[in-house]
Amino acid sequence: MTVNRRAVLAASVLSCAVSPAALAQSDADAQTDDDVGLYGKVSIGVAAVTDADQSQTVAPAGGAATAIPGRESVFDNSLAIGGAVGFKYPSGFRTELEYRFTSNAYESVDIDGVTTAVVQPPIDDDVNAHILMSNVIYDFDNDTRFTPFIGVGVGGARVTNFMDTGFDAASDWAFAYQAKAGLTYDLSPTLKLSAEINYLRTRDLEFQATDPAGATLTIGGAPYVQSTALISLIKAF
Repeated sequence: MTVNRRAVLAASVLSCAVSPAALAQSDADAQTDDDVGLYGKVSIGVAAVTDADQSQTVAPAGGAATAIPGRESVFDNSLAIGGAVGFKYPSGFRTELEYRFTSNAYESVDIDGVTTAVVQPPIDDDVNAHILMSNVIYDFDNDTRFTPFIGVGVGGARVTNFMDTGFDAASDWAFAYQAKAGLTYDLSPTLKLSAEINYLRTRDLEFQATDPAGATLTIGGAPYVQSTALISLIKAF
């Protein structure tokens, strides 16, 4: 009878010792499960557009075109806003559809070695970009709240050029690709804060605009190249 009581007591002690460990493992599994699945992201940051070495042609209505091969456009930094929806897999990979908008003002234009500062207003002199990318991202999951990640993406950019008095705005669509790297911090099992940098590049763009008199302005010969630093809030669903 004494042996049975000791056995029962030992079993009870072992059960009490094992239960917290089991619960801790269960909590860890639950946190891992919360990290897998659908998520949404909102982002804000700063965008820098690389100086563009372009060509420029002006053709009056019914007249011969005048080509200016040496044009360099310099841009100011701008606010970048965007968001994404995505899905994280147990393997650590994520796929997401990302949208981003930027509007970089012209700082100056250098034509054949003569630099002209751009005055604003009254000219609405900037380059707007609507960017839609499909990304594949890999998270280096670990036992801390910090998770480094890298990613690549392909998609498209609609870039609109507002420049030169008297000419209307001109847009061009372009295939785009990007690379990104960053770090996420777990605020909770379903909420994360992310910091990342992106490098995006398109094919060469061409902008063609007209004025009320029928003259045509063509600017092209350079890709759209953008670097962004973003802070994002990520919510798992």
